[in-house]
Amino acid sequence: MQGQRVVLIGGSDSLAGGGIQTDLATASLYGVQGLTVLTSIVTILGDQMQVHALAPDLVAEQLTSILQLDRIQAVKVGFIPNVAQLEVIMAGLNQLPATIPLIIDPVMAFKETDHTDAKVMLTAIKTKLVPRATVLTPNLTEAGWLVGYPLTSLAKMERAARELVTLGAKTVVIKGGSRLPGLDAVDLVFDGTKMTRLTAVKSERRTVNGAGCTFSAAITSQVGQGSAVMAAIHAAKLFTRQAIEQGTVWHAGTLMGSVWVAAHRENQVSD
Repeated sequence: MQGQRVVLIGGSDSLAGGGIQTDLATASLYGVQGLTVLTSIVTILGDQMQVHALAPDLVAEQLTSILQLDRIQAVKVGFIPNVAQLEVIMAGLNQLPATIPLIIDPVMAFKETDHTDAKVMLTAIKTKLVPRATVLTPNLTEAGWLVGYPLTSLAKMERAARELVTLGAKTVVIKGGSRLPGLDAVDLVFDGTKMTRLTAVKSERRTVNGAGCTFSAAITSQVGQGSAVMAAIHAAKLFTRQAIEQGTVWHAGTLMGSVWVAAHRENQVSD
């Protein structure tokens, strides 16, 4: 039986910890077909990350080829390196029915003063992407950039979630992770009516590269199969936690590394 398809838009991670590689692996584990649009190729040499953006025309051609297909049930948008690409991506997505869920993971590879066009890109994300989001999944830093102030407490997270819903996002998940003080990692979910805290004891693992991509891809895959948004978020949090706990280190003797999305399948087999 032919199954559902989801569109995955983002960068290629040469280390396969995040980006399109992780998106595809996650979609496959959920039993959906991932259709991909590459926006960039990211290379990491030592501690230096280089982003090689694809030409906007090439991004548009990838979208055009995908939009010829049927049974597209959800779309995930990850890293977009520039406004020109964002424009062609939005033009393509506007050809899809408005009922198709759009999960936005607003990956921002710049620091506050890195690029002269950082403010322009941030404005484009706020005005073009955020209002279209069925689910918006920024981490603490990204959410702070979007609202214009650092999120240093749960109270500020709640304030920011309300502001992001006001911008148009239907449901916002601010991933607090381990960045706030305390024993628990807290993610905050706001659907315009109800504020929900998702808490878990902080993990000691540092195999977190790709965690954000995994989380948003897991939501996309489930929503594409008809799951309710809140149920998808809860399940995606567990899926991502397992991927972190069983992640793979980059080098022997170091705690840093990438998530292992197959952990969910392996846990099911062992059960």
